[in-house]
Amino acid sequence: SVLATMGRFEEAITLLPSDRPKTRDEWIAYHVRAMILLRQGEVEEAMLCFRIGISENPFANDRKYFRNALAVATLRRNRPDDALPLLSEDSDPMTRVLKIHACASMNRLDKARRAYSSLSVACPPVLINLRDELAAQYSIVGAKPRYNWDWVFEEECKGLFLLAA
Repeated sequence: SVLATMGRFEEAITLLPSDRPKTRDEWIAYHVRAMILLRQGEVEEAMLCFRIGISENPFANDRKYFRNALAVATLRRNRPDDALPLLSEDSDPMTRVLKIHACASMNRLDKARRAYSSLSVACPPVLINLRDELAAQYSIVGAKPRYNWDWVFEEECKGLFLLAA
């Protein structure tokens, strides 16, 4: 996960198992492998892996990582209406950040503001810049955007990598 966060994908891939996951650690590795695919632009293949993780992962608590990752891939495809249902079950900080993105993309600014407000106190440091950039991009706060949408995507991926590890 750390190597993938650093963009050292080939090195990370060599350390990951390639068999169908069975144990919790193998499911985490499967998620990392799918995230690498997403970061390398293999969006459809990554989305297939995320869907498998949602439907077949026997560890219910870990399915949220697959749902969040599928939401990021779906947002990358500019389909926020398909991403939002993936984010409805959990209230962890990463899900709330992604709710800001999905809701604001759909012009549901009240819901985006509520998700932003819910993160004003309990936001992990790794997500603060992303939270604030999304709020600026969608005029939820008075700040001006500092980054482009590629940066947002990279930060969403980074957050998924780090919080799932």
